[in-house]
Amino acid sequence: LLRKLNFDFVNAGKLQVLFRSVCAKGWSDAVKKIMKHPDKSGFILSKDDEGKTGFIKACSNGHIKVVELFLKQQLRNDIIVQQDKSEEAGFIHAYLNKREDIVEALLNLPNKDEMLNFSFQGSCKMGHYGVVELLLKQGNSQEIISSKDQQGENGFMKACQTGQREIVALLLNNPNL
Repeated sequence: LLRKLNFDFVNAGKLQVLFRSVCAKGWSDAVKKIMKHPDKSGFILSKDDEGKTGFIKACSNGHIKVVELFLKQQLRNDIIVQQDKSEEAGFIHAYLNKREDIVEALLNLPNKDEMLNFSFQGSCKMGHYGVVELLLKQGNSQEIISSKDQQGENGFMKACQTGQREIVALLLNNPNL
């Protein structure tokens, strides 16, 4: 059935919704087919009302085959750093949903520093202790701790601003702070 589908007739807005839906459901054959669309970059990075992309939905729901399709895209670095309205990237969603296979795949990526920095900052802000602890164990924890967002704030500042005492204590006990 998927081989016979032609998405050229679907308008861009509906295709974005369809794409995020099949990502959330883990329908890797449909995701692969839609990713062949000539205007794929527009909907690969599209977000729903909560700011979630198809990649974030696939990470949240534990669909490793769909995640792997995203990781093969030229836009990979743009895809993995996208955050929802809670400032949580796909990495955080995968970790919080105990998807170790996806977390491992993302940690093994080359050029993952920006994703780790965004994930660290978002986790500090939201109080995701386990994510912060995991990221501090990465080889480049000094870079992660000192990374700043567009407003010049680092994870420690975000944790302080949002009252995340456990995160603040964890960071204060880290020799790299």
